[in-house]
Amino acid sequence: LRAAATGHLVADIRRRGTLLSTGFLGTPYSLDALVENGQDSLVYDLLLRTDFPSWGYMIRKDATTIWERWNGDVGDVAMNSFNHYALGAVTGFVFRRIAGIDPVRAGFLSFRFDPVLDSRVPRGGGDYDSILGRITTDWEMQPDGGFDLRLVVPTNSRAEVRIPARSADKVRETGLPLNQVEGVVVRGMDGDRLVLEVGSGDYRFTSRA
Repeated sequence: LRAAATGHLVADIRRRGTLLSTGFLGTPYSLDALVENGQDSLVYDLLLRTDFPSWGYMIRKDATTIWERWNGDVGDVAMNSFNHYALGAVTGFVFRRIAGIDPVRAGFLSFRFDPVLDSRVPRGGGDYDSILGRITTDWEMQPDGGFDLRLVVPTNSRAEVRIPARSADKVRETGLPLNQVEGVVVRGMDGDRLVLEVGSGDYRFTSRA
Protein backbone atom coordinates (compact mmCIF):
# COMPACT_ATOMS: atom_id res chain seq x y z
CA LEU A 1 0.00 0.00 0.00
CA ARG A 2 2.87 2.37 0.78
CA ALA A 3 4.46 1.82 -2.64
CA ALA A 4 1.12 2.30 -4.40
CA ALA A 5 0.39 5.49 -2.44
CA THR A 6 3.85 6.84 -3.27
CA GLY A 7 3.27 6.11 -6.95
CA HIS A 8 0.00 8.04 -6.92
CA LEU A 9 1.60 10.99 -5.09
CA VAL A 10 4.58 11.17 -7.46
CA ALA A 11 2.33 10.89 -10.52
CA ASP A 12 0.14 13.72 -9.24
CA ILE A 13 3.13 15.98 -8.58
CA ARG A 14 4.59 15.28 -12.03
CA ARG A 15 1.21 15.68 -13.76
CA ARG A 16 0.91 19.17 -12.30
CA GLY A 17 4.33 20.13 -13.70
CA THR A 18 6.45 19.02 -10.72
CA LEU A 19 4.76 21.18 -8.12
CA LEU A 20 2.87 20.78 -4.88
CA SER A 21 -0.80 21.61 -4.61
CA THR A 22 -0.92 21.09 -0.84
CA GLY A 23 -1.86 23.60 1.86
CA PHE A 24 -1.93 23.70 5.65
CA LEU A 25 -2.36 19.98 6.28
CA GLY A 26 -0.35 18.34 3.52
CA THR A 27 2.70 20.55 3.09
CA PRO A 28 4.39 19.87 6.47
CA TYR A 29 4.54 16.14 5.67
CA SER A 30 4.95 16.07 1.90
CA LEU A 31 8.75 16.16 1.56
CA ASP A 32 9.29 13.68 4.39
CA ALA A 33 6.81 11.28 2.80
CA LEU A 34 8.68 11.48 -0.50
CA VAL A 35 12.15 11.00 1.02
CA GLU A 36 11.03 8.08 3.16
CA ASN A 37 9.87 6.34 0.02
CA GLY A 38 12.92 6.79 -2.18
CA GLN A 39 12.00 10.03 -3.99
CA ASP A 40 15.07 12.10 -3.07
CA SER A 41 15.52 13.56 -6.55
CA LEU A 42 11.90 14.71 -6.71
CA VAL A 43 12.29 16.44 -3.36
CA TYR A 44 15.18 18.49 -4.73
CA ASP A 45 13.17 19.22 -7.89
CA LEU A 46 10.55 20.80 -5.62
CA LEU A 47 13.02 22.61 -3.37
CA LEU A 48 14.97 24.12 -6.26
CA ARG A 49 11.92 25.20 -8.25
CA THR A 50 11.50 28.98 -8.65
CA ASP A 51 8.33 29.14 -10.73
CA PHE A 52 4.92 29.58 -9.08
CA PRO A 53 3.92 27.83 -6.88
CA SER A 54 7.09 27.10 -4.92
CA TRP A 55 9.23 28.25 -2.03
CA GLY A 56 11.77 29.46 -4.56
CA TYR A 57 9.10 31.64 -6.13
CA MET A 58 8.73 33.48 -2.82
CA ILE A 59 12.50 34.01 -2.68
CA ARG A 60 12.48 35.23 -6.28
CA LYS A 61 9.85 37.76 -5.22
CA ASP A 62 12.24 39.03 -2.49
CA ALA A 63 10.46 37.30 0.39
CA THR A 64 12.55 36.83 3.55
CA THR A 65 9.91 34.70 5.30
CA ILE A 66 7.46 32.05 4.08
CA TRP A 67 3.96 33.19 3.12
CA GLU A 68 0.65 31.74 4.27
CA ARG A 69 -0.37 31.15 0.64
CA TRP A 70 1.61 30.12 -2.41
CA ASN A 71 0.17 33.18 -4.18
CA GLY A 72 0.74 35.60 -1.32
CA ASP A 73 2.04 38.26 -3.68
CA VAL A 74 -1.25 38.54 -5.55
CA GLY A 75 -3.81 37.17 -3.07
CA ASP A 76 -6.05 39.12 -0.71
CA VAL A 77 -3.62 40.78 1.72
CA ALA A 78 -6.40 41.00 4.32
CA MET A 79 -6.32 37.19 4.51
CA ASN A 80 -2.64 36.42 4.06
CA SER A 81 0.23 36.24 6.54
CA PHE A 82 3.72 36.83 5.20
CA ASN A 83 5.35 34.80 7.99
CA HIS A 84 3.42 31.59 8.48
CA TYR A 85 4.15 28.13 9.83
CA ALA A 86 2.26 25.87 7.40
CA LEU A 87 4.22 26.26 4.18
CA GLY A 88 7.12 27.36 6.37
CA ALA A 89 7.31 23.83 7.77
CA VAL A 90 9.82 23.27 4.97
CA THR A 91 12.36 24.91 7.30
CA GLY A 92 12.08 21.92 9.62
CA PHE A 93 12.74 19.60 6.69
CA VAL A 94 15.81 21.59 5.69
CA PHE A 95 17.25 21.41 9.21
CA ARG A 96 16.45 17.71 9.68
CA ARG A 97 17.04 16.28 6.22
CA ILE A 98 19.57 18.58 4.57
CA ALA A 99 21.53 20.22 7.38
CA GLY A 100 21.34 16.86 9.14
CA ILE A 101 20.23 18.08 12.57
CA ASP A 102 17.45 15.59 13.28
CA PRO A 103 16.42 15.14 16.95
CA VAL A 104 16.09 11.56 18.17
CA ARG A 105 15.57 12.20 21.88
CA ALA A 106 13.88 15.20 23.47
CA GLY A 107 16.12 18.19 24.12
CA PHE A 108 18.65 16.89 21.59
CA LEU A 109 20.05 14.39 24.09
CA SER A 110 20.66 12.53 20.86
CA PHE A 111 20.27 13.51 17.23
CA ARG A 112 20.91 12.04 13.79
CA PHE A 113 23.06 13.26 10.91
CA ASP A 114 21.79 11.55 7.75
CA PRO A 115 21.34 14.19 5.04
CA VAL A 116 19.43 13.71 1.80
CA LEU A 117 22.03 14.32 -0.90
CA ASP A 118 21.78 15.53 -4.49
CA SER A 119 24.59 16.64 -6.79
CA ARG A 120 22.74 19.91 -7.50
CA VAL A 121 23.41 20.98 -3.90
CA PRO A 122 26.98 19.83 -3.21
CA ARG A 123 27.30 21.56 0.16
CA GLY A 124 25.06 22.07 3.17
CA GLY A 125 24.86 22.31 6.92
CA GLY A 126 23.52 24.46 9.70
CA ASP A 127 23.72 25.65 13.29
CA TYR A 128 21.11 25.01 15.96
CA ASP A 129 21.28 26.41 19.49
CA SER A 130 19.82 23.52 21.47
CA ILE A 131 19.26 23.57 25.23
CA LEU A 132 22.55 21.63 25.55
CA GLY A 133 24.53 24.03 23.36
CA ARG A 134 25.16 24.74 19.71
CA ILE A 135 24.98 21.89 17.20
CA THR A 136 26.93 22.52 14.00
CA THR A 137 27.03 20.58 10.74
CA ASP A 138 28.98 21.57 7.65
CA TRP A 139 29.19 18.96 4.90
CA GLU A 140 30.45 18.90 1.33
CA MET A 141 30.30 16.37 -1.50
CA GLN A 142 33.59 16.16 -3.39
CA PRO A 143 33.79 15.82 -7.20
CA ASP A 144 35.69 12.53 -6.85
CA GLY A 145 32.90 10.99 -4.76
CA GLY A 146 34.39 11.86 -1.40
CA PHE A 147 32.52 13.48 1.47
CA ASP A 148 33.68 15.93 4.16
CA LEU A 149 31.87 16.69 7.40
CA ARG A 150 32.55 19.01 10.28
CA LEU A 151 30.27 18.12 13.20
CA VAL A 152 29.97 19.74 16.61
CA VAL A 153 28.10 17.71 19.23
CA PRO A 154 27.40 19.67 22.44
CA THR A 155 28.12 18.45 25.95
CA ASN A 156 25.78 15.69 27.20
CA SER A 157 24.52 14.96 23.69
CA ARG A 158 25.24 12.03 21.38
CA ALA A 159 24.89 11.76 17.61
CA GLU A 160 24.20 8.98 15.15
CA VAL A 161 26.27 9.90 12.11
CA ARG A 162 25.66 8.37 8.68
CA ILE A 163 28.42 9.16 6.20
CA PRO A 164 28.51 8.16 2.51
CA ALA A 165 31.36 5.63 2.38
CA ARG A 166 32.35 2.29 0.92
CA SER A 167 33.69 1.04 4.24
CA ALA A 168 34.99 2.21 7.62
CA ASP A 169 38.54 1.96 6.28
CA LYS A 170 37.75 4.80 3.85
CA VAL A 171 36.79 7.25 6.60
CA ARG A 172 39.11 9.34 8.76
CA GLU A 173 38.57 11.76 11.61
CA THR A 174 41.12 14.60 11.55
CA GLY A 175 43.35 12.25 9.56
CA LEU A 176 43.14 9.32 12.01
CA PRO A 177 41.54 5.89 11.45
CA LEU A 178 38.24 5.68 13.30
CA ASN A 179 39.44 2.95 15.66
CA GLN A 180 42.00 5.40 17.02
CA VAL A 181 39.53 8.19 17.81
CA GLU A 182 38.14 8.42 21.32
CA GLY A 183 34.38 8.82 21.46
CA VAL A 184 33.69 7.32 18.00
CA VAL A 185 31.99 3.92 17.75
CA VAL A 186 31.54 2.21 14.36
CA ARG A 187 28.10 0.59 14.16
CA GLY A 188 28.51 -0.84 10.65
CA MET A 189 27.27 -0.21 7.12
CA ASP A 190 23.68 0.54 6.15
CA GLY A 191 23.49 0.53 2.37
CA ASP A 192 26.00 3.05 1.08
CA ARG A 193 26.44 4.82 4.43
CA LEU A 194 28.74 4.12 7.35
CA VAL A 195 26.91 4.40 10.68
CA LEU A 196 28.81 5.91 13.61
CA GLU A 197 27.87 6.83 17.14
CA VAL A 198 29.78 9.77 18.60
CA GLY A 199 29.82 11.65 21.88
CA SER A 200 30.23 15.35 22.45
CA GLY A 201 33.08 17.02 20.62
CA ASP A 202 34.24 18.79 17.48
CA TYR A 203 34.81 16.29 14.64
CA ARG A 204 36.15 16.50 11.10
CA PHE A 205 35.29 13.39 9.13
CA THR A 206 36.54 12.70 5.62
CA SER A 207 35.41 9.87 3.37
CA ARG A 208 37.26 9.01 0.19
CA ALA A 209 36.09 6.82 -2.67
